[in-house]
Amino acid sequence: MSLADELLADLEEMDGGQGLSNNDQNNLTNDQSMEV
Repeated sequence: MSLADELLADLEEMDGGQGLSNNDQNNLTNDQSMEV
């Protein structure tokens, strides 16, 4: 298991086991657009 996989596993645990859902990915892109 790579470091990225371990980080994703930790995220999934914190996110109730759902990992990065579409909503999470949308939130990430929204956060990036707000920084501009």
